[in-house]
Amino acid sequence: MMKMLIEFAKNDERIRLVTLEGSRTNKNIPRDVYQDYDISYFVTDMDSFKENDR
Repeated sequence: MMKMLIEFAKNDERIRLVTLEGSRTNKNIPRDVYQDYDISYFVTDMDSFKENDR
């Protein structure tokens, strides 16, 4: 999953930074099947991302 998220960012010049937040970043929280990926993409052109849900 992480490889896919990072590759997506590398292949889009509008994305300047990717961060992972939430429980997956805390090594003191035990892993479980319900943990999701809290990802933020910092971009240069927000409107272009809001034009299309895909």
